[in-house]
Formats: sequence, C-alpha cells, structure tokens
Amino acid sequence: MFELTRIVSEVFGVDYQRLFEITRKRAVVEARQVAMYVAVKEIKTISLSKIGEYYNKDHATVIHSVKNITNLCETEKLFKEKVNQVIIKYKMLEANRIVYIAHPISNDIKGNVEKILKIVKEINLTEPKVIPFVPYLADVLSLDDSIPEHRKKGISNNIVYLKSGIISELHVYGNFISKGVAEEIAIAREFKIPVIYKSKLN
Repeated sequence: MFELTRIVSEVFGVDYQRLFEITRKRAVVEARQVAMYVAVKEIKTISLSKIGEYYNKDHATVIHSVKNITNLCETEKLFKEKVNQVIIKYKMLEANRIVYIAHPISNDIKGNVEKILKIVKEINLTEPKVIPFVPYLADVLSLDDSIPEHRKKGISNNIVYLKSGIISELHVYGNFISKGVAEEIAIAREFKIPVIYKSKLN
C-alpha cells in the first residue's frame, strides 16, 4: 500500500501525507479514492476493510471510491490516463521489490559486513523478485558510527532512502533490536512501510 500511495501522490501531485488527512479538498479526496480504486483492482490479497483502514476509512468508503473513480474514468479522458499511469507504475514496482535491510551492528566492521553479505547472498539466491538494499555497506566505507556527526549523517541518509518511495518493505535481521535498527523501524512505520522480522528475537 505504501508504494501505491506514493505513486498516486506523484502522479496526481498531492503531498503523500495529505492522503491520510481528514479533508474535503477535491484534489486530495480524488487522489485517495484513486489509491483505493487501484488497490481493489490490483491487490487481490487485501480486503476492502484493510484498504479502508490504511487510509483511516471504512469499507463503505472504499466501495464508494471505486464507483466514483469508475465513473470519472468513463467521462474524463485525462483523468483515466492518470489512473492508468498509476496502475502501470504500480505493476512495474510489483515485478521487483526493493527491500531495505536493517541489521544490528557492532564495532566489528569486518564481522558486520560478513553477516550482511551473507543475508544479501541468501536473498539473491532464494528471492529472485527482491532487490536487497543495504545502506550500511555504503556508509561503512565513508562514515564512522562512533563520531556523532557521522552517525547523524547516516540516520539522515536512511530517512531520505525510506521517504523516497522506492522501498517496498523493511526487513529486520538479527536476534535483538539495536538503537539504530529501532530508529529505522520507527521511520518505516511513520511512512507506513511494512516492517517484517526475518529473525527470531531473543
């Protein structure tokens, strides 16, 4: 749902966060209705209630949204083209999911890299439609986590990555939640990115 909402925001020129607000502004309401419409048409594993819940609405609102967008697509050519753009962009994203890898790190840089590369290798070999994204592998080459300014920059980078709209899910590895991972989880949840725990926590 996050990727779909982000695409609708982009195509219809409506700020992402506004799609969750209580408002009667037509541009926002219609964009949210488009998101619900596409979700119903393209995401077969989610119920009407869950779609509505994502936008703080009920299933009746979802049904109304589908009817309204169907009517608009039949009467407004340019509107229909925008809806089709959303569907095409969403299908392209669904073909390959970019997954953010979160893992607790220690002062053992070599050990950290070895563990993460092992995770990435397993994903590449067993999940062909998943593209693993690991900011740590880039940051470790240029930032020192023990220096406050460097750590702040790393967190800032992570926020940009997670806000970008290209991340489909955040996968959490490791048997405990470190401070850094907790921060990544909090950011992901703020932007309604699904968080999936891949390891058993102690």
